[in-house]
Parts: sequence; C-alpha cells; structure tokens
Amino acid sequence: MYRQVDCSRAFHNFKPVHQTSFRSEDDGSRGNCFQASLASIMGLPLHGVPEFHRQFFKETWMLDVQNWLDFYGLQIHDISKLINRTDPEPLDLKIQDYYYLVSGPSPRGDWHHQCVGYKGEIVHDPYPEGTGLADGVYTYEILVPIKYFPDNIPMDLR
Repeated sequence: MYRQVDCSRAFHNFKPVHQTSFRSEDDGSRGNCFQASLASIMGLPLHGVPEFHRQFFKETWMLDVQNWLDFYGLQIHDISKLINRTDPEPLDLKIQDYYYLVSGPSPRGDWHHQCVGYKGEIVHDPYPEGTGLADGVYTYEILVPIKYFPDNIPMDLR
C-alpha cells in the first residue's frame, strides 16, 4: 500500500537541503549529495531519506532507492537520452514543472556529484559552497508519480 501523500509534494514543495557528509579520498568515505538532492525534491528533511550513499558499493543500490520511493508512490526514471548529456543546464529540457536529479563530474575531485535541476537549470547544489558540476557527461533522473506512469506521463518523457 502506498503512503497517502500529495504527489505534487515531489514537484512543488522543493526545499533546499544541504549534504552533511562529504567525499574523502583519505578514508574512502562518500558524500550524501544524492540523499540531500532527493530530500530537496521531495520536501523532506535529510533524515527522512535513507543514507543510500552508504550502499553505492552494492549492485542493487538503485533497486533499494526504487523500493523506498514505492512507499511514496513514486518511480525514478533516467531521462538522460532525452537531453544533451554534455550540458549541465539543458535549455531544451521539456519538463515543465518537474524538479529532477542531475549528476556529473564534481569540481572538487575525480568523482560524481548530484545536484537538482528545474526547467533547464541547476537550481540547487547540496554542497555548502554551491559550486555545481564540472564539465563532462551528465545523467538526469526524474521522479514520477506511479499513478501517472506510463499513460499520463508527458509524451516527451516516454
């Protein structure tokens, strides 16, 4: 059974949340930018989202993300093929009122970083200094209410 939440919460209650742990080459720890980005999009506090960054080593970590999103009646979809993957701010993005996850090279080291995009712009970097992403190849993922998938999802996202 799905948790009874207003599906617009995932799209209109955006609330910037900053990450609290950071990547370290010294001890191999990972930052929680993905957790903070999901929390921001969903309007949740950071502690309301599992610490998925501790599971990146697992092959099934993305399945764990989807299983958690199921509770909110949401699915995560990679929309990278619909977008110019070398542009962190894709102006041709045809997602009208959806916040989405954008991942790409970190400007602080040789690893990936997660930010939040909206209407073709990066609108939130969970890193406290807000430096965004470096040049490179980007991936884009969007949260879609299950009740809208697949028939009611905008045609340009299918």
